[in-house]
Amino acid sequence: MTFYATILSENCQIMKKKTFVLLELLIAFALLSISVLPFIRFPYTHMQKEIDALFTMKLEQEAQEALAKMQRDLYKKKVPTNLLFGEEKQTKIPYAKEKILLTLPTGMQREYEKQVFYFWDKQKSPSDLIKYALITLRVDFIPKKPRTKKLRAEIQTIVEETHEKKETTLKPS
Repeated sequence: MTFYATILSENCQIMKKKTFVLLELLIAFALLSISVLPFIRFPYTHMQKEIDALFTMKLEQEAQEALAKMQRDLYKKKVPTNLLFGEEKQTKIPYAKEKILLTLPTGMQREYEKQVFYFWDKQKSPSDLIKYALITLRVDFIPKKPRTKKLRAEIQTIVEETHEKKETTLKPS
């Protein structure tokens, strides 16, 4: 055997020892991806939870503003008396509906439908001239996307209706 033949046969043996099978490469890639996946997935889910919390806080602010406006409307007598004093409770039919778009400072947006409800819980008439009602003011925010949470906020107040010589006046308490 000549010098060149020996070098060539040694190189072939080295080449045979260093080659990788496709299966070995696939296994190495799978192990690498399994070990890296938690480092990518957990920050992403944490970020989603933070975004949901920010939208929930924004919705709570919106709900407080809506309830305050509803109370002002009650005091200014802008709410029909048949919602406050009536024969049947109307808990299923919203008084008003409105689409709102919440935007975070980062520019992310979510669309909700805001539903406003006025309904009475209890009524009491100590005399023919005075009637009291425990009124529930409720605001529902229903998301456009089904995976996001629905938010409901409500407060209760007492409203007084007085009849004086064919006059009706409302006095929220």
